[in-house]
Amino acid sequence: MIIADNAEMAIPEFVEFLSDTTGLLNESAEIDAVSEYSGARLEERVFEKMERLTSGPKFQELRGRLFVTSGLIFTCSGADKIYGVEVKSSKNDSWMTTDDIDFEGNGVRDVKNVFLLFGKLSNPPEFRFRPYGECVGDVRVTHTPRYAIDMNLKTGDTFFDKAGVTFDEFRSSGDKMKTIKEYYSGNNPKQHQWPFERDKGVPVNLVFFNDLSKSERAPLLVQGLVRFPELLASPRGRADGGMKKYERFTLWLLRERGIICHNIRDAFSAGGKLGPNYPRFEDAPAVFKIFFDEKDRFKKAIADRTRRAGDVPVENGGSPVGVFRRPFFFEWFKEAVKHAKPFYFRAEELLRSVFFDPE
Repeated sequence: MIIADNAEMAIPEFVEFLSDTTGLLNESAEIDAVSEYSGARLEERVFEKMERLTSGPKFQELRGRLFVTSGLIFTCSGADKIYGVEVKSSKNDSWMTTDDIDFEGNGVRDVKNVFLLFGKLSNPPEFRFRPYGECVGDVRVTHTPRYAIDMNLKTGDTFFDKAGVTFDEFRSSGDKMKTIKEYYSGNNPKQHQWPFERDKGVPVNLVFFNDLSKSERAPLLVQGLVRFPELLASPRGRADGGMKKYERFTLWLLRERGIICHNIRDAFSAGGKLGPNYPRFEDAPAVFKIFFDEKDRFKKAIADRTRRAGDVPVENGGSPVGVFRRPFFFEWFKEAVKHAKPFYFRAEELLRSVFFDPE
């Protein structure tokens, strides 16, 4: 956290300071190649921009009063006017991430006004900031409870709004888990409380897959096929096409999304053929329909996984072809075809049409 110790600076002035800081970060993001930064390097860069601002007359009162401690940038004196800035980032095209609930467990719990400065490091990179408490949409439990951060969260839709506590009340609580349990015990009739064993690595609130709408299921199925191409294996009694092929996806739904699905096979076992609406592949099994209906989602999911693999895609005149010339895509494509071809002999041609044919 970055902390500033000027007790005389009012909140509106500090907000202006952060606004100017994000302005400098956005101006130089591509030149600085921030997409390659680690979390620690990004924090250093934010601090450098802040220091640059304090060298001028506008914010000279903060000169020499900025400090960094364990991932937190802060100002540190005058109990009610201390400002802290938590720096977070995502290498995906997303304004969401997670953060430890006890991110202040580094000796600076007396920081009264905490802000979140977030860098979306995908191309093009962009920076934003908000009061920290306005960005927490949910709480998830892995090895420890974690905030689910969303910089696009609507006002009044935070975890704290729904739990009936303020961010500061929750921060100072001696029993945060009690508040979390009470909230998730009866907040949503579609959600089911997990027994809160900290080593289970699943979200606190659980939902049944069958309770989700079609629009909510679609991105999950896309993620499943991108992460686990064995889902395309033939269901016709093959060793790799039986129920075992669903295991990794089912576990991922539970651990990463808090979704229980006891019949995930149904989502991938649509009967019949694609039919005349898909003239090139009307003889293809209907399960391949999702590749055409969710083509844009597949392309975005592949691009995101490419970046996570450290395999940053190259641009190619606005075409997605650049992404699909990278090693991650080739590995996925090879696996997908291997599993799908026994199911449909033209599977490779079908998948190539999805990812390479012009719109």
